[in-house]
Amino acid sequence: MYMHSLGRVAPGAVAAAVAFAATGCSNKTCTGFDLPAAQRAAMVEVAAFPEHQVTGIAVSTRGRVFVNFPRWGGAYAMAVGEVMPDGTLRPFPGESWNAFGDDLRNPPMGDVFVCVQSVHIDDRDRLWALDPAAPMLDGVIRHAGGGPKLVQIDLATNSVSRVIKFDEAAAPERSYLNDIRIDTRTDTAFITDSGLGALLVVDLATGTTRRVLEGHPATQARPEFVPIIEGREWRTRDGIAPRVHADGLALDARRDHLYFQALTANRLYRVNTRLLTSPTAESWQIDDAVEDLGPSLVTDGMECDRAGNIYFTALEHDAIVRRSPRGQWTTLARDHRIAWPDSLAIGPAPAGSADAAARTQKWLYFTTSQIHRTPNFDPGGRWPAEPYRVWRIPLAR
Repeated sequence: MYMHSLGRVAPGAVAAAVAFAATGCSNKTCTGFDLPAAQRAAMVEVAAFPEHQVTGIAVSTRGRVFVNFPRWGGAYAMAVGEVMPDGTLRPFPGESWNAFGDDLRNPPMGDVFVCVQSVHIDDRDRLWALDPAAPMLDGVIRHAGGGPKLVQIDLATNSVSRVIKFDEAAAPERSYLNDIRIDTRTDTAFITDSGLGALLVVDLATGTTRRVLEGHPATQARPEFVPIIEGREWRTRDGIAPRVHADGLALDARRDHLYFQALTANRLYRVNTRLLTSPTAESWQIDDAVEDLGPSLVTDGMECDRAGNIYFTALEHDAIVRRSPRGQWTTLARDHRIAWPDSLAIGPAPAGSADAAARTQKWLYFTTSQIHRTPNFDPGGRWPAEPYRVWRIPLAR
């Protein structure tokens, strides 16, 4: 996710270790990403969207698969959808929430999705949709039927159970709320702002929101850093290198630490969640508590499993990579079809899967949003010829 400021699986699939140079993991220093075919986890296609650019992915404990489509240009049909067992897509939680049409400045009255950037399912199996309300990446719009918000959806009833709206103090005009994780222990949401560079800490019981680490080096894009994707620098057609601030984030299973980093940067950070949620913590205390975990890679999405591993989408390498609690890096999959891997989710096989072996396996899902191939960045101003896809790969048992 971004915002810039201008089948059957081989049970023995094994990953290979990746060595990171001490100077950092950038396009010039990473090694070990070329895996022999026999060592790559087999990729299973879950869904393909020929025209509609997908970013977020969420999977319930029952294998229900949800995706979202931001309003960035090109074809647009809905904000949030559920991928059905037969591969079709239905608007979720229904037509009315997805009723916002082409007139961006005059949406329908009542609550509607404006430009959903990410979806996430917490450990209580609740679906959350994050709407930065910044269509076409052209600043936040506010109106009676929308504006920046966080929407909780009950999967038992397929209905909205809570809407938290963000005012200008929480989501300024040039913000772009990007990714979300939920700490059910403290009833708190953590959100990245990739437009301005900050974290939002949301008390879900009251809706009170606090912006922290705004302008902190950990949430800011690295000056002059330009990712190299598919052999060329990621720049706009005008030659501008986008600056994408705090983007992906992951919450560990114990809910002790929140991991995050900017997209156009290559260092990983974390901060203690008890400090983030403390009502008495001063801004300087939170600033000082940020831990620099060292070199990382250019990533859009992150996810953490129960063992403390963190999974990354490796944009420069068309890969999915895992970092162990000890800081060891392993490539799980690398393939030219992993074109701008965007978001990650861990879950069972999709509902309705006929493969008994697949149903007992944990899977890592990811989307390919092909951002670098869209008209703003494609030298010819073209849209991708390949469909946007949802994939899954098996996780170690």
